[in-house]
Amino acid sequence: MEKKRRRGGCLVRLLTCVLLVFILLAACLVLIAYGDEISCFRQVKEYFFGPEIEFQETEGVAEELEKNLFYYDQLAEDDQVIYEEIFAGVSEFNDEIYVHSTSPDDCNQILKEVLLDHPELFWCDGTVSTSAYTSKKEYSIVSPAYNCSKDEWKKRKAQVENTAATWISGLQDGAGDYEKILFIYETIVENVDYDLDASDNQNIYSVFVGRKSVCAGYAKAFSYLADKLGIECIYVTGNTDDGSAHAWNLVKCDGNYYQLDVTWGDPIFLEETSHSIDDNISYDYMLCSDEQIGSTHTLQEGYAYPSCTHMDNNYYVRNGMYYESYDPGEALDAMNQSVTDKENQIVLKYATKEAYKKALDDILNRQLKNVLDRLGRLYGLTRVRYSYVDDDAMNKLTFYWNYTIVQ
Repeated sequence: MEKKRRRGGCLVRLLTCVLLVFILLAACLVLIAYGDEISCFRQVKEYFFGPEIEFQETEGVAEELEKNLFYYDQLAEDDQVIYEEIFAGVSEFNDEIYVHSTSPDDCNQILKEVLLDHPELFWCDGTVSTSAYTSKKEYSIVSPAYNCSKDEWKKRKAQVENTAATWISGLQDGAGDYEKILFIYETIVENVDYDLDASDNQNIYSVFVGRKSVCAGYAKAFSYLADKLGIECIYVTGNTDDGSAHAWNLVKCDGNYYQLDVTWGDPIFLEETSHSIDDNISYDYMLCSDEQIGSTHTLQEGYAYPSCTHMDNNYYVRNGMYYESYDPGEALDAMNQSVTDKENQIVLKYATKEAYKKALDDILNRQLKNVLDRLGRLYGLTRVRYSYVDDDAMNKLTFYWNYTIVQ
């Protein structure tokens, strides 16, 4: 026969709890006698319900984040709350940010996504320590690392904002999306040098103040200025064809998204990485398609990036330098017109490798002689000088004309 279980254990636990309550109340009476009744009740409350947690204040943050923020929009609603708390905490330079999460890994990942969306938070380098607590109250404390002191932060923030305002002041009134994007692209290339040893090269301070940076600084600076000019822009990371980590942008122009890599437009970068010996700005990745950039850039997986299927706003396309196929007469006319207009250079960029190879062979072996004869006749040159760069990776030919009379 099954024996009945004794229930004495439950009674003992109940009596123990009652005893503890009486002890706590007795302590309260002692504290009250000394005028500390608030502390007493707080201690009783914390014993039974846990301590009061001062979660990061986010009033008004959700409205501020309503604009198109790619990484924020990728998150589930609960994770967006954590994002808002971390964003608010980093914006205030807080050393400890209390958030509604019990997963340090999730918090650390969301901090990265906050920084991907917000290049203006350049004082946070992404290094972080997070501790989770689950006893009675569930929360995590996110402790970001900052790359300067709080006093220095205010000074640097003002420096960045002042430089950005000065640069933007050079944009003509009434500029459309394309003009704004081209302006930012050329302004960064003209004012910043690519330098692997640059200080703060993973953030925009290196661009706006140091004027030396690497791809992360270039791409974040582009995002920062694009946001100020009302251009939708996504900072993205991935790898180049040689396996190197890289950063660039996806940019919305006239309703469509395009790939854009301002770093690979800088001739200093191109020379250092053996992509080119040209000292002029390259516009191959100034608004191009996934297909165009796909041979050299691979996006980081894990996000639903917008498709970039258009080439109509690419710099070379808009300026009549892009050809779907090779036409000898078309190429000759373009080069002759360039010489007639006394341009320093002409770019002939082809959509396919086959068209580029045909152009390279025919122009160098047949068409170029006609152009050089015209150059000599028009400008009275007994000796004609020119140079060219054939860029096999970009299917591009660039010719440079010299109009100087050789003694």
